Amino acid sequence: MKDRYRLLAPVYTTISRLVFGDLIHQATTCYLSKIPNKSVIIIGGGKGMDFVPYQKELNGEYWELSSSMLSRARVNLSKSDLKFRLGDFSTEDSQKFQLAILPFVLDTMTDGQIIQFLNSLKMKISTDGQVLVSDFYQSQSVKHKLIQRLMITFFQLLTSHSRGDLPQMEELMNECGFQLLEEKSWKKGWIKAQVYTRKD
Repeated sequence: MKDRYRLLAPVYTTISRLVFGDLIHQATTCYLSKIPNKSVIIIGGGKGMDFVPYQKELNGEYWELSSSMLSRARVNLSKSDLKFRLGDFSTEDSQKFQLAILPFVLDTMTDGQIIQFLNSLKMKISTDGQVLVSDFYQSQSVKHKLIQRLMITFFQLLTSHSRGDLPQMEELMNECGFQLLEEKSWKKGWIKAQVYTRKD
């Protein structure tokens, strides 16, 4: 599998902090107090730095498309009980998780890919489980739209992302059977952290 994030892995955190300060970290971590005593699946967690303070309580699976990112996550989260998986998220085994964490990953997919992904993820979440989504959302700010356009173009060039806009996240989550429980937002709703549960 080609590592599309190989060039980005060493500098991703630095670039993120230069552009967004601590906002990405805040959005990713603001609901991590829900981790204790839960089986967890983290998908697209990058180098895992946001989860280091919680690693002794992490039990479950950690999925990454990038071998460069995953190798760093193995080191950074070496005190966890996570199983590290390289590649696309798979539902092959029957294990269920109580908490899924999706940090800034859905906005890299097309709507069709998001729907397929969420339907698969739902099969892996226990009926009382929750999904933590942190991501970028539609903004009416001209400044936000400009940064967003530059950001999308950058990722398209460097990682071959096919998406050219931001998904309507709440609509897609609802369509796939997830109900919004609570949320926090920054920059007038441009960046959000949301907690979802299964409707059934």
